[in-house]
Formats: sequence, C-alpha cells, structure tokens
Amino acid sequence: MEEHVAFTKIYLSALLAIAALGCTDDGDDVPEPSCQPECVGDDICTEGGCEPAFERDYRARLTLSRYGQGFEVCRVTGECQLPYVAVYLSGKDAPILESTGPASTEIGVTKGSSLGIDFPTERCDLELTAARLRAGSLTCGTVGVLARVSMDPMPL
Repeated sequence: MEEHVAFTKIYLSALLAIAALGCTDDGDDVPEPSCQPECVGDDICTEGGCEPAFERDYRARLTLSRYGQGFEVCRVTGECQLPYVAVYLSGKDAPILESTGPASTEIGVTKGSSLGIDFPTERCDLELTAARLRAGSLTCGTVGVLARVSMDPMPL
C-alpha cells in the first residue's frame, strides 16, 4: 500500500510539473473520434464508432519526459538526458519499444494482455483494460522520468 501511495504522489507530482512547465509536446494535435453514445464495456471509440478493444492491432508509441531537478536543464537547453526505458508486451521476451529504438510499433492486443515498462531501477506492470485503451495511453513514472505509451487502434 505504501508503494502505491508513493507511486501516486510521484505520478501526481510529475503531472503537475509537466502541466505547469509545459515539459512535453506529444504532437497529438489530431482530434480524437467522438462516439455517441459513449463506448462502454470492452469497446473503444474509433472513427468507425464503438468497436471491440481486444483482438485487434494498435500502434504503440513511447514518449519520455523529464521533470524535477533535471527538468530545468532540459527545458532551457533542449538537451534531455533520459534513461534507457524498455516496454514489454506480455508473452514477448524482447521489448516492443525502447527509448533508444524506433518511435512506434504495431502490436496485437488480446484480452488479458499487459505492458511492462522497465526503468533502470523500477518496473511498472499495467493491464491493458478496455478503459485504459479507451483513454488512449498508459502512463508510469519513476523519480525524475515519466513514460507514456500511446495506444492508437488500427482499423479492423
């Protein structure tokens, strides 16, 4: 429980720092599709309306942000020294995304899939629920670094 509270405090601090200082620009200027009525259960909203969240491919993209003491150097100089981060999909031995590799990749998501985000000293395991897939991204942080994995559904 204490780890969860500590992680929540770090996560909220990171979000506040990023919001206050404008640390990242993911380039997500594309308007999100709007579904009426809102999608629920195991569905997500796509350009085609509500569609199944699972048994489909997604374009996954990793974005790292620095906050805290190292953020000022990043903001002023534009030179961000970010740690190596790897993202794993359950059932795969090799990372699907790395901070040193390609910006995005296509992955298949089934019900019960999860992502593991490995930082140098910590790991976050996040189940890929329909609610998280509807939100379009998963976020996890450690001291000074926030990792965001954007999940964009591919057409069926």
